[in-house]
Amino acid sequence: MANFNRVVLMGRLVRKPEFVDFRNGGRVAKFSLAVNNRKKSADGKWEDDPMYVDCELYNRGESKQADTVERLVHDRGLDKGWSVLIEGKLVQDRWEKDGKTQSKLKVVVDSFQLISEPRNEGRPNGVSMGGNGSSSKRASHPEVDDNEEEGYRQDLDDDNPPF
Repeated sequence: MANFNRVVLMGRLVRKPEFVDFRNGGRVAKFSLAVNNRKKSADGKWEDDPMYVDCELYNRGESKQADTVERLVHDRGLDKGWSVLIEGKLVQDRWEKDGKTQSKLKVVVDSFQLISEPRNEGRPNGVSMGGNGSSSKRASHPEVDDNEEEGYRQDLDDDNPPF
């Protein structure tokens, strides 16, 4: 049977990314995303149900994405609340604690893109990083309404999706 392990998430940073350097010269940026699932409450109103996802972004070979994220922290103030889009794969960490095996899922990120600053739904030009670690300016998205609340399209109906 074939396997497919791919994750695409858009959410907000829970805190400023942390950076860890390895003895072999490698580096990782660690951060968490808050991703909202929309659900109907008992009274029929839509509400957000947040999910928190731990993520790791590595410097690999020619790709220096963790370094690029650190530059974004220093140069653009990347911090809690920024909206980002990531793509990567699920990985399960396992460890022993008090004689019991513990585990946790996380996303190892292959690409990272800034979507917007916190509380600024004006959609500034984002920075996109693909698998080669290069960054590029992205045009803002004219099809997205600047008056959206927390990134949701007001004209979409969850009971009748456009696909």
